[in-house]
Amino acid sequence: MSTFTVFHEAIMSVFCRSWKYLLVLLSLTVLLSAAPTLNLLVTAQTVRTLEARISAGSNVLIVTSNGGSVDAATCLALNSNSTILHAGTVNSHRVTALRSAPGAVFERATVSPEYLDIVSPHQRKWTNGAYLGSAIAQELSISFDAPIEFMDGQKTTAVAPINDLRDETRKRWVFVTQPPGSRASECWIETKPGAADDIRALIPGVFHLDSELKINTLIANDDSEIRDTWKTRPSQFAGITSGVLAAFLLALLLWSRRSEYALYSLVGFSTADTVRLAVFEQLFYLVPALLLSTAVWGNAWIWCTGGELLSLRTALTQSLFAYSVAALLLTIPALLITRGNLGKAVRNHE
Repeated sequence: MSTFTVFHEAIMSVFCRSWKYLLVLLSLTVLLSAAPTLNLLVTAQTVRTLEARISAGSNVLIVTSNGGSVDAATCLALNSNSTILHAGTVNSHRVTALRSAPGAVFERATVSPEYLDIVSPHQRKWTNGAYLGSAIAQELSISFDAPIEFMDGQKTTAVAPINDLRDETRKRWVFVTQPPGSRASECWIETKPGAADDIRALIPGVFHLDSELKINTLIANDDSEIRDTWKTRPSQFAGITSGVLAAFLLALLLWSRRSEYALYSLVGFSTADTVRLAVFEQLFYLVPALLLSTAVWGNAWIWCTGGELLSLRTALTQSLFAYSVAALLLTIPALLITRGNLGKAVRNHE
């Protein structure tokens, strides 16, 4: 029997049962889209969580010493490390006030410009002068780009408030940019995402001349735990489960036609022709279901994740898992069921 004839018969046998075809196609679409959609939503949520934590400072390390200070030049030299975004110093800090407002006490810190790059990542043009934390800026209500004088007689220019300060505890600080001396009270290091643990391990060797180092993070760094939780998520096996269920559904469909497959031998179909017929029929269900399910989770990817790429790769992998498992598992029932018993088939249709 020619392939065209077998193919034509498959088309007729599938589409003459339009309601059954639509019902099975809808069921397969749900099964094949469930795993990719679930995984892309889980992945997108994980990515958003990590991005929010990184924005808050989970990859920011703060190096101090019980001895009182760390080497400033060593800290700034870390800017040459390819896995470090910024390294800056808090040179010194003390409690003071302005002569014009002696009742408003705040912490004045002299810092390197790189430090401000870390604590205020959205403001990039640092000039000489004083930058005020949002809380003290609101309390003082001073004019910016105007001179100010501290209680110890030091004068500078109030440049701008810092409204996106990462460190919530320093909103009442005034930061004055100044190149560090030989020592600094703090070294702040912002690493690339995922590199904080590696840099933390290197710090004792880098600051080998400083004793009793303490290394903290701006916020608790459990990013690696979040990544590990995502890697071991139960939903990564959903694609296999969906594929097995899809194969089971189509196997039931094959089983319901076992007598009809046996009757095809009466019109000249060989066993191989009948197997090809069954395969073509299943493809008429699987391929449209794959396309429809891709449209379903593709829309979810666009509208729910904003086009995030890791979610796309995860969903695509799950979709291919589900389709491949379903296609592979169907080969066995297709071979077995299409080898029907002709005598039994005739009795069933009497």
